[in-house]
Amino acid sequence: MVSCEYLSRPLFPGPLLRSLEERMAKKGKKNNPAPENMPIIHPQAAGIDVGAEEHWVGVPADRDAQPVQKFSAFTCDLHRLADW
Repeated sequence: MVSCEYLSRPLFPGPLLRSLEERMAKKGKKNNPAPENMPIIHPQAAGIDVGAEEHWVGVPADRDAQPVQKFSAFTCDLHRLADW
């Protein structure tokens, strides 16, 4: 049985995120946020990026303290995703 306890740590700790932003800046890439005037079509929907090994899920920012989370493709983490 696979344990998912190691997956419950924060997604992007502060120093890691700053490091990513610094590397993107060196490559000349900009982290452009979505336009503020973009219409919300389905306010109750979550965005899910499904991958072979992990799934990234985003919910509206007012729903959770950490609105973007990563879940592994193992059954135990898929249950955690469903409970979230």
